[in-house]
Formats: sequence, C-alpha cells, structure tokens
Amino acid sequence: MSDKAREKGRLAIYGMAGLYILYMAYSIFKGLSDSAGSEQFVLFVAMIAFAVIGVVLIVFSVVRGYKISKAEYDDKKNKENENK
Repeated sequence: MSDKAREKGRLAIYGMAGLYILYMAYSIFKGLSDSAGSEQFVLFVAMIAFAVIGVVLIVFSVVRGYKISKAEYDDKKNKENENK
C-alpha cells in the first residue's frame, strides 16, 4: 500500500472520529437539562471540548485530504504535459 493511500485512509478515519465526537457532544447537550450544579458545569465543559475537538478533526481531515488530492492532480497534469 502506498504512503498516499495510507494517508487518505488515516484522514478518513480522522473525519469519522470527528463526526462521532461531535455526536457525543450533541448527546451531552441533550442530557444537560437532566443534571444540576457542578455536574452540569462539568458536562458543559466536556461538551465544549468534544465539539471543538470534533470540528478540528473534521476540518483537518478535509483540508489535508484536499491538499493531497490537489497534489496528485497537479502531478498527473505535469506528467500529461511532459508526454505531449
């Protein structure tokens, strides 16, 4: 397996993990009304942390995947131009 294929697979897993972590943040948000006091504060902090981490993972995987795809496209274009 090539390094680019491994990197793409890893980025897909990062993206899926980010979506799952965002889902967990949403689940915590739904349960906030059932808690009170310091438990509610801890859940709120956890929700914010999960949301931020999830978004960062998703954005990282999309941006990095775009850069890899663009580099592959540019390499392919350069090879086509060399063959002409």
